[in-house]
Amino acid sequence: MKISKTGWIAIAIAMLIFLLAILFFLMNKQVQVPESDNTPPNVKMVIQGIGAELIQVTETSGGNTEYIVPSSDKVTITAVGWDDQGVKDIKLVWHYTSTDGIDAEESVNNTDDAEIGNWANVRRSVNKEYDKEFETMMFCAKTLPCQIDYTVKAYAYNFHGGEAVTQEYHFRFIKD
Repeated sequence: MKISKTGWIAIAIAMLIFLLAILFFLMNKQVQVPESDNTPPNVKMVIQGIGAELIQVTETSGGNTEYIVPSSDKVTITAVGWDDQGVKDIKLVWHYTSTDGIDAEESVNNTDDAEIGNWANVRRSVNKEYDKEFETMMFCAKTLPCQIDYTVKAYAYNFHGGEAVTQEYHFRFIKD
């Protein structure tokens, strides 16, 4: 029995749908929040736009102490937390200073309000995009040249107070 070109296309589409369904299931896996959880969650930041490669920062690796000037005008940082017994919150925190005298801290998070016995995701994420043009327009109004220094880290929390924190990552935008 010979399969036509249309048949092969239908088989390929069916396989793709099947693989996407498995991926969706794995990414959105849920568990019931247990009575206790003695282990902390896991956390990492994935940084895109600093150089040609993605940078991963975890609790024990990937951090830096020197400010890196990105090769791109946009930097995207995604914080990911995971725990086999559920992630309550993932939080990305950034502190920034500029030569115009700005000194501030902001954060963004993704929280689950589930209680013990309820269903919760084993993985949560949140992201922030930093746009050089927008950021320098907002924070470099008085002085040129101007620079904005960012210190970023991520926190993950489970439902029983367990916490994990990445190392700090530093980058800088410069406007001439």
